[in-house]
Amino acid sequence: MKLYLVRHGKYVTDTSIISNALSEEGQADILRLAQQFSKANLKIPHVFHSSKMRALATAQMLANVVNQNRCEFIQGLEPNDHILPMVKKIWTFKDDLMLVGHLPFLSKLASKLLIDDENANLVDFHPGTAVCLNYENYYWSIYWVLTPEMY
Repeated sequence: MKLYLVRHGKYVTDTSIISNALSEEGQADILRLAQQFSKANLKIPHVFHSSKMRALATAQMLANVVNQNRCEFIQGLEPNDHILPMVKKIWTFKDDLMLVGHLPFLSKLASKLLIDDENANLVDFHPGTAVCLNYENYYWSIYWVLTPEMY
């Protein structure tokens, strides 16, 4: 099973424009990431996002190429949510899945899965970063990491 953890793209912080929507740079980064996923012919059966607009926008752009435009909100992906409920949810899936969320949640989740220490901060999730974790032989490992500077 593969678990794709994606931090939303850069977003507009001026709430007088559009509250927390992706900035032009954020949209461009996520579009390039989606193109990389398309080139790799990634098909991900489940794409989930938090309630925040920036995560929804990111998930929609990625779902366009990996999941026939299907993405949905799932509780438990907010920036400061506890990670254990999401760890339990992950184990209910047999297929690959993508979680689009925020810091510090994604960093804590990755560290918990990889070395059972949510505070280890093993992966630096800059906006637009995608990390693929692979579960095999009872262990999670980092399969690959893509940052906007790489794609």
